[in-house]
Amino acid sequence: MQETAQSSLLCYHCGLPVEDRPIERNEHRFCCQGCAGAYELIAGSGMLDYYEFRTEYAPRPEERSSDEIWDLIENQSRKAERVTSGSAESQPADHRAQTEQSGKHRRNPATENNKAQNNADGENQSAQGSGNNVGATARAESHFLIEGIHCSSCIWLNETMLRSLPGVLEASGNLATNRLHLVWDPDSISLKELAHRIEKLGYRLLPLRKSDSSEAQKNYARSLLKKMVVAGFFAGNIMLVSVSLYAGYFGTMDRFTKNFFHLVSFAFATPVLFYSAAIFFRTAFASLRHGVLSMDLLTSAGLSIAYFYSVYAAFFEAGEVYFDSVCFVTFAVLAGRYLESRLKLRSLYLVDNLQQAESPFARILDNEGNARIIPSEDLKKGDTILLKPGESLPCDSVLLEASAEVEQSLLTGEFEPVTRKKGDLLLSGLKAIGEMKLRVERAGDQSALRQIQAMAAESLNDSPRSQKFAEMAGRYFVGFVLLASIAAFYYHYQKSGLAEAIIITVTLLIVACPCALNLAIPTAFIAGIQRSYSSGILFRNGQHLETIARAKQIIFDKTGTLTTGRMEITEEWFREDFVPPNAGPGNRKDNARPSADLLRSLARSMESRSGIQHPVVRAFQSRYGALPDLELDRSHLRYHPGLGLSIEESASPLILDSRGMSVIETMSRSAAVDGAAAATDELKANAASEHSAESTNRKHELRYEYFLGSFRWMNELASDAGGSDNSRLIRVQPKSQPPSGPDSSRSHWEIDNDRTEESIQDRAALPDIEKLCSERRSTAVVLARRALTETESYPELQYLAVFFLHDALRNDAKPIVSRLAKQYHLTILSGDSRQHVAGLAEQLGIADFQAQQSPEQKRDFVKQATERSETLMIGDGINDSAALAAADAGISFAGGAGLALLSSDILLLNNRLQDLWKMVLIARSTRAKIIQNLLLAFGYNILLLPIAFAGFISPFLGAVFMSLSSITVIVNSVFAGKVKSLNV
Repeated sequence: MQETAQSSLLCYHCGLPVEDRPIERNEHRFCCQGCAGAYELIAGSGMLDYYEFRTEYAPRPEERSSDEIWDLIENQSRKAERVTSGSAESQPADHRAQTEQSGKHRRNPATENNKAQNNADGENQSAQGSGNNVGATARAESHFLIEGIHCSSCIWLNETMLRSLPGVLEASGNLATNRLHLVWDPDSISLKELAHRIEKLGYRLLPLRKSDSSEAQKNYARSLLKKMVVAGFFAGNIMLVSVSLYAGYFGTMDRFTKNFFHLVSFAFATPVLFYSAAIFFRTAFASLRHGVLSMDLLTSAGLSIAYFYSVYAAFFEAGEVYFDSVCFVTFAVLAGRYLESRLKLRSLYLVDNLQQAESPFARILDNEGNARIIPSEDLKKGDTILLKPGESLPCDSVLLEASAEVEQSLLTGEFEPVTRKKGDLLLSGLKAIGEMKLRVERAGDQSALRQIQAMAAESLNDSPRSQKFAEMAGRYFVGFVLLASIAAFYYHYQKSGLAEAIIITVTLLIVACPCALNLAIPTAFIAGIQRSYSSGILFRNGQHLETIARAKQIIFDKTGTLTTGRMEITEEWFREDFVPPNAGPGNRKDNARPSADLLRSLARSMESRSGIQHPVVRAFQSRYGALPDLELDRSHLRYHPGLGLSIEESASPLILDSRGMSVIETMSRSAAVDGAAAATDELKANAASEHSAESTNRKHELRYEYFLGSFRWMNELASDAGGSDNSRLIRVQPKSQPPSGPDSSRSHWEIDNDRTEESIQDRAALPDIEKLCSERRSTAVVLARRALTETESYPELQYLAVFFLHDALRNDAKPIVSRLAKQYHLTILSGDSRQHVAGLAEQLGIADFQAQQSPEQKRDFVKQATERSETLMIGDGINDSAALAAADAGISFAGGAGLALLSSDILLLNNRLQDLWKMVLIARSTRAKIIQNLLLAFGYNILLLPIAFAGFISPFLGAVFMSLSSITVIVNSVFAGKVKSLNV
């Protein structure tokens, strides 16, 4: 009853909670007009069965995609695909392909896959739409990606809806790859209309772009399929003949009939050997030229001996023929390789789907602000582009708007919109919530998404260490089998004659074919990589799948790894006597709060202009985003990895930007809110008078270097400067969150008058910062300065402000760490204070931790750990790049810093720590399946080789057992992933 009540509060279509006033249709409730419209469309098409058989809720209908882009895609498609003479069905596929090639005037990533195909790769089963005009003279054919597919009901819904539309000739989807094969009449229905009809259901149609790696694998699989079909056809037919010949052994078959069946068998086996089995001979000869004994050598030798002996027996009536064994062995070996190629192709399709998140087109803006659509491949660094709501970012770009919302589920797995500020680097594939302008930073193959895709494709081309061992063992095994075959031939020739010796030798070669051995590791490995990618885990090198299974230690970075990486400034301490140049001698009290805002603006500007993607940077941008931005000279800004930032003043007073403008002038120009003008005019007047008085009295001007970074770094700087001045630091408490809007320039912070216990009075009290960090489970970021010239006023490092940042623990950190602790030795490696790291380690139950570590110290620690045992390191890819590279396998989240793409061996796309546990399960399952497959392969050979040597089985039965062993290995590898995924 409770479950029914709960379900009534959810949208019948998408499953999201309904509002106070839900929309009702036929006793069902919907959260929005989009879902209600999708339901009416499904009901009106007679497809309500979808709601009964679906396994998940449907996606919520979004905004319509851009008509301009679909019009451009269709125009390009017509040039590439339109067939102007005769019916499409009546023309050969190769003729249509030539027509398409001649129609292409330039290479376009969005349309290079939009050409006529016979769909011979077997990816989709074509479904003919009933009642459509099949004899139309115009025909367009292409493959697309459907976003939002969850189950077979989703595929059925899209197929059925599309087939019901006039002008759609064929529509068939593939659940494994989320791809749609579509054939339509462009004169009857436009591609834009098809896309919008799919969007009304809550799904999204994306143009599919080709990948060289998947195309090469697809062509290879298609070639194997053709050869396998030929071998299978003749193997099936030759079995009818063989059954008759076998029956003749026990009855009476006249000589003419027997010879006729032999000749028919010869006719069936000849194309199999010289066409289907030609691939074995080519690779065998190629391996011999390089001095390598390959598996194909045994296969080629066995097939050749069986075929030519059978030819001799058939034409000279000298015994029995074994043409059936030639056909069946060829078919069995090709079937195993085809299944392996399809497994790899499916993995490549999943990799290619990642690229489809990039928009194939972009709106580029000229100097006058006019937009035109161009292929995204033509974008260059520095171009200004316009992104409209719902569109995907085609390249890595810098945001030019003051703020914008994006949905970054592709890299983080989170569908909630995220607010980004001006100057933020947005990675390709992110989806715009509103309209925004951006400046291109990295386009084409340099974009983050392309690098992730290349990384995933590269992992499929790698071989694990165990595969290299198996290949070496296979070469020795081939040599052993060849010697055993010679011995068997000699033994049985002496015992039973030439015919018996040849048959037993052929049987031995067929049985000993190490197909299962060669498939044992690659199939399990590819299946493991595919399961990993399906779970949002990407490997740069496939060998690391084995590394995870062998590793004994995991080292964690703290920030952004065990914690959420969403830091918040929870507490502030400011220097009481720090007064900017705008304050006169008697105005210190009145100008206390502007002084704090100035320090906040300075800290935020240093962080934001550093260009670093770090949780600390985002914390300052989020908290102080309403304050004016100081246009600091970036040429003077330096980043110290693992420590912080520093900037030198280009002139006095305080800080000047590259134009020689003072901070107060910069603040007045940057403030664009109501009520700020009068305040800044007064500040400027005070600053001008004060600066005039000081310029006449000062013997020389002071210049400062400002530092913003960790407390540990400040201690080092203080010792170099001869001490520090930390007097009169007072705590400032926020009244409320800083607002946005007309009042955003006003200070919403108040001075805490209770300064007896929480104020930091002198050098001796500095350890209290560490104590506060431990008590509040926070990180301290200090803003300080030191004079660049010798003066009597400020001989030491001055502490100007201390910001305490809190980073919450990930929700899944405790359960995942507790599971991993049973399998690995765990260590926390952090640059934060010892008290803070110790508190976190105690909270998670991790005994081993290292605090206050610089990037170099992290790297050295990881190197020492790898010398003891294989070690994994997981970090955010910012200050941990050297440590990640030093580990046996470096792991990071793809939504972290750009350095993660360069330093990490493994990326967790969904930004979830629980995927680390998934990765461990998949790695160990893959290793277990490799061991099982090897035992099956070796067990098969150990059992059947002696039987074949003794002559107890025929070549045909040997082929049957050989094929069964190969298929068993493949099924074991694939089935393992489906079973294990239920336990993750």
